[in-house]
Amino acid sequence: MESYSPRNELEALNSIVWLTDVSLSTCTHLHTNILQGLCLTILDLISDFGDKNGVKEVVKKNHSCDQEECLIESGESNGAMTQLKIAYIEGADQGAIARKDLKVGDVALEIPVSIIISEELLHETDMYGVLKEIDGISSETILLLWSMKEKYK
Repeated sequence: MESYSPRNELEALNSIVWLTDVSLSTCTHLHTNILQGLCLTILDLISDFGDKNGVKEVVKKNHSCDQEECLIESGESNGAMTQLKIAYIEGADQGAIARKDLKVGDVALEIPVSIIISEELLHETDMYGVLKEIDGISSETILLLWSMKEKYK
């Protein structure tokens, strides 16, 4: 029991759902009902687990999330969609909590590829031409420098 944790429990249940979904895509009709039943049972277990172990919003006093909220607003103005908000939670430090009750399978955060900072996106910028000429510079360093520049846009 010492290795038990809520996170491990949910990961195990989620793995079973994932494997069930994979199996459903390749199974015979005979097994479809069995796998769908298993999947529904596991989703019910995840939901029950959330009801029993869910973190209620216990936000630390005197903590502001203004910068994080600005980041969320910026993302939403560029096409990101979220059901989450940033909070400082007693005993857990900073994290994300749901703005409303979410059901298993609901999308909590959706980020368009066009706003994800990636090496591919960096290659399309004028800054890449300059940075790639620096001898021995890694992709990670280039991304870091580019994101620092973007911060001030």
